[in-house]
Amino acid sequence: MKKRLRKKLGVGEFTELGFEFYATIADSEDKKTFDAFIDLVDECEFYCEGTWDEDGADLFISTGLVGMENEERKARFAEKITAIEGLSNIKISELV
Repeated sequence: MKKRLRKKLGVGEFTELGFEFYATIADSEDKKTFDAFIDLVDECEFYCEGTWDEDGADLFISTGLVGMENEERKARFAEKITAIEGLSNIKISELV
């Protein structure tokens, strides 16, 4: 398969990895918790999509393309996420 088609289809070296993130939020209106979370996502050079509301956080966090130290960056994220006040029952899936 040609490189251009692999890129368009997101396969091979263009496969994008990520993980599911779930957490209970003490106060979904607390801007400090949300800002601390976004700062950590930005620091790890991730991007995410999903919901952040009174039921909690239910997000898919993309770590980037294959070969971008995805496991190491995910481990750093998992280590630092516990320090954010207002988040509990944190669950992080394996990279997919």
